[in-house]
Amino acid sequence: MAFKISIGNMSKSRELGDWYLDYSFIVDLIQSGFYGKIDRNGIPLVDYDKVYKKNRWYFRNYKNMKFGVHYTPVTIAQYAFGLLYKYNRDNVEKELSLFKKCADWFVANIKDKGDYGVWEYTCIQPVYDIKPPWISAIAQGEAISVLLRAYQIFNNEEYLTTAKKAFNSFKRTDIVYLDEDKNVWYEEYPNQPHNHVLNGFIFALLGLFDFYRLNKDSESFELWTGGIKTLEKNIGLYDSGYWSRYDLLYKRIVGDDYHNIHIYQLKVLYNLTGIKIFNDFSKKWGCYKKSRLSYIKRKIYGRIHNRIISKYFIK
Repeated sequence: MAFKISIGNMSKSRELGDWYLDYSFIVDLIQSGFYGKIDRNGIPLVDYDKVYKKNRWYFRNYKNMKFGVHYTPVTIAQYAFGLLYKYNRDNVEKELSLFKKCADWFVANIKDKGDYGVWEYTCIQPVYDIKPPWISAIAQGEAISVLLRAYQIFNNEEYLTTAKKAFNSFKRTDIVYLDEDKNVWYEEYPNQPHNHVLNGFIFALLGLFDFYRLNKDSESFELWTGGIKTLEKNIGLYDSGYWSRYDLLYKRIVGDDYHNIHIYQLKVLYNLTGIKIFNDFSKKWGCYKKSRLSYIKRKIYGRIHNRIISKYFIK
């Protein structure tokens, strides 16, 4: 099923409003049971055996494992973004109520570590071989974005307090990696060796930018600009010459959905920063989509590459 993503709200004002991408498509996807069941409070669960069914060959080291059903912070956050977008468009109160339940889930399920807080994944990550519990920059960033919007809508300080705890995780945990060239990376899958997943890096960045938009503090601005400088210097490494790459460890060639996400993410970053290289690669990767030769290369070379490198997934 294709992800029908489009550009959302790219305002830089203190009033956050809708998220940067229109994720309203995910509401129907989740409510159809695509990822798994929805609990009695309206929170989606992810059945990883169902989700991974098509790609079992990909996880050679875990081909006989039962991954189970889990709450997944990113799925819940993106569901919330979709619900809020639909509410602002259609004014259906049920969608706002479900959005609030997602925000409440983040408040109730944060693991308080003193001056910071995290949401932990409870399932194995089979590609990078990360054992639970583990945390993720994309989850922290997207949760911040949900909570800050909930704070502005419902005027409940608990959402802001939780978002601040999550923000502090970018100063206290291994979701942030500073490499030997002083590039700062926000890791969707923090592990050794570092993998630098592109979409997760950018979504984490957008959470930091939301925090800056609301608070106008120097710490979030430095984290935002540091990540932007890293991406500006390294975005070319994600270009295979015919399609975009998922990460820099295995340099996996993405499918159509993630390629579209990359294109729209870079459009957003260009609109927020004015940095030309983001627009250049967004257009370039858009041209790959229109090129029959690029598409064929992605189907043939990309699949061969991904099958070969799957032998080397960490174990």
